[in-house]
Amino acid sequence: MRRIFVLFPLYVLLLGCQDLANENSPGQSAATSKKGYTFGEAIVTTISNQTAKTIFLHTCCGPDPGYAVDRFESGTWTEYERNGNPCLRMCIGPPPILVRPYQNYEIRLTPGVDRIGTYRFRFLFSPDEGANAQELASNSFVVN
Repeated sequence: MRRIFVLFPLYVLLLGCQDLANENSPGQSAATSKKGYTFGEAIVTTISNQTAKTIFLHTCCGPDPGYAVDRFESGTWTEYERNGNPCLRMCIGPPPILVRPYQNYEIRLTPGVDRIGTYRFRFLFSPDEGANAQELASNSFVVN
């Protein structure tokens, strides 16, 4: 019986780290400023909210939004880097970053990418404070 109590939290954690849908919600987008970068170059990314409601970008124990980096391999996106976080779904630390209606939020990111390839960012946001977390995927970009 004790084994169930130990394994259940691990199962919940792993389930919570599963990817959400790859489709972005209508009205929200994330776009990098260029399509190609060199290793170690900062990547300016703009998160855009083109809806009439404020969205809440989740943070991971810091002032910046939590994000993950995916790499395109063998025809599919796979998680490549978590930016030091256990998983993107765990980035629900206060306070969230508010992106007001019809406004943009810009951030400079320097992911730890060490291989040539095609990548994208994923952010976690909510259409209300904390509930209904959704992922927002950026456009793809190349690092070489």
